[in-house]
Amino acid sequence: MLVLVAALAFLGALIHVGAAADHWSEYHLYTLAFSSLAVLQVGWALLILRGASRRTLVLGCALQLGIVALWAVSRTVGVPLAPTAWTPEEIGVADLTETVGELVTVLAVLSVLFGERSNAARAVRRRMPSMLLLAILIGALFGTGAHAG
Repeated sequence: MLVLVAALAFLGALIHVGAAADHWSEYHLYTLAFSSLAVLQVGWALLILRGASRRTLVLGCALQLGIVALWAVSRTVGVPLAPTAWTPEEIGVADLTETVGELVTVLAVLSVLFGERSNAARAVRRRMPSMLLLAILIGALFGTGAHAG
């Protein structure tokens, strides 16, 4: 299952590369931010494939949740470093797809980390491969296009 998590994290990185390219003419700092997120996600995916420790999995979950939090702030109140500060961005298909993918990766990793101690985590873990495959398919179909939809 962690191979699927790594694949979804890598797909998230590809979506962020697309967002970086889309924002180049708008605001170079966005390009830097999206590129940095992509590098971090690729790095996490590679660490998972090499046999990630519990610490690496937890740190990757924190990264994914941080990305989700930043996305939520940027869509509700806006961010301070922007062409127009504190102006919310529109929700696009690609960024919503990526956000759902990030949440699915967190849920999958937590089900692995806590599966031995929790019946609920074991139940989630049994269903997780199909959820990950669905998230990968949706991400590949809708997330790798233009960032804003």
